[in-house]
Amino acid sequence: MMYQGKRALMIVIGLYFVLIMIFLIAVLFGDAGLLSIHSLTDALVFWQYHLAVLVASSLIGAALGVAGSVLQVLLKNPLADASVLGISSGSQFFGVLLLLFMPYFAMSNYTFAWFFLACLIGAIIVLGLFLIVIALQRMLSNVAVIILLGVGISAIFGALTTLLISFSDSQLFQQVVIWQFGGVSTVSWGQNILIALIFIIFFTFVLRKANVFDMFALGEHEARLMGVNIKGFFTWVMIFLSLMVAATVAVAGPIAFVGLVAPHIARMLLGTNKTLYVAISSAASGALILLIAQIVAMNLFYPMVIPVGILTAIIGAPFLIVLVIRSLSVSMES
Repeated sequence: MMYQGKRALMIVIGLYFVLIMIFLIAVLFGDAGLLSIHSLTDALVFWQYHLAVLVASSLIGAALGVAGSVLQVLLKNPLADASVLGISSGSQFFGVLLLLFMPYFAMSNYTFAWFFLACLIGAIIVLGLFLIVIALQRMLSNVAVIILLGVGISAIFGALTTLLISFSDSQLFQQVVIWQFGGVSTVSWGQNILIALIFIIFFTFVLRKANVFDMFALGEHEARLMGVNIKGFFTWVMIFLSLMVAATVAVAGPIAFVGLVAPHIARMLLGTNKTLYVAISSAASGALILLIAQIVAMNLFYPMVIPVGILTAIIGAPFLIVLVIRSLSVSMES
């Protein structure tokens, strides 16, 4: 057991070492890197665009990775990520709704603050629906109800978002479509600070409650016997998760598959399901995935920048197919 803990610790250190090295290489090199600064304009591009984008990629990737690791435990579903509960879809709908009606109101100042508020309202509404369902259930053991509710909410808000887009003009349509692909190419330092603060709160909560997540993984009945307030715990997780998802959607749009893939990479490397190690490693894995995808997106067809969400979907979709095939083969063998 002690050997396993030391091995997991070394893997965690190794993941963060690789993350730091790749981040530093991306910061130093490239057309907009630190070593390419030869004028005041180059310096502005580096500080206001290049560095801000790399920091945002790392933060959002880490946030999505931790969110995925938490949801896969709570829902006992290896295919769960931040989009499975419909929170992301709710945030998207209210974000698009604001973009559609923004020209009719005096919202030219502090646009992102309004946009984040709209995404947060969408997340809160979905959160409210889940809290009602949780309150009505005697126990949470039937997680299929929660997953199906999330799928239904996603479908409803997805259809409503498409309906809103159909009423938009060509300029707004292009803006919304690019945002829905997912990306951080227009991120600001203020948005990075917002993501960092919310992520620190969310991550701290997960690490402090790591033992509770481990108890929950044993089963709801076992966790209850060990003194866990199941509904209260689930409610707090949903509150923090909703805030985190709203922030990432507001800043980067819906970025697919990072939250699904990162926890599986972490567990595969660690060889353990302990939440403390998995959450910390999922943060590093998610940051690595999105950071590498962003580096490729910025350099593949330079000066054109590909929305990073497209690359994560290209990476994540085959991974999802492999997971489904493995799950089917295991169920057939058993």
